[in-house]
Amino acid sequence: MTLTQKIERHAIYRDEIMTEIANEIKSFGNDSDLNPIVELVLKSLRDRLGFENSLCFLNLLPLPFKAMFVKDWSIKDAFPGKLESFSSLINEIMSRYTGPSYTRDSKHYISEVAMATFRVIGQHVSRQDFEKMLGILPLSIRMEIKEKAYPVFYDSPDTSIWLS
Repeated sequence: MTLTQKIERHAIYRDEIMTEIANEIKSFGNDSDLNPIVELVLKSLRDRLGFENSLCFLNLLPLPFKAMFVKDWSIKDAFPGKLESFSSLINEIMSRYTGPSYTRDSKHYISEVAMATFRVIGQHVSRQDFEKMLGILPLSIRMEIKEKAYPVFYDSPDTSIWLS
């Protein structure tokens, strides 16, 4: 397999993941904004988790998310410890967002994209890895993700065999 073929295969995987996220939010907003918001979800976490926790989180991500997570990463941009809640994560994303001007639904849309991002990540990693990822996050964010975005199939007895 040539390098070009490998790159194309990963690009297709990334496109499939973005389609899954769009399906999760059922096209609530403008899908052209989806990719930058998913990137901002990952970058906002990265910059607030601190270097060591960011590396641990990165190690557990599926490949397309890894690429978004490390894009434009500068260690000096990290501000660990500022995320106190899921709402503060959304506010962080909104402060970085440079897309079209906000409407009153923008915060809700960004929140939906963030939750969909975690649901799709959870569908592409093992339950153990997803639990490890959640363990890196602040408790309040972890609890909200578990409540709203925890992959449903982890609780199904039909899939427990292939996930273990």
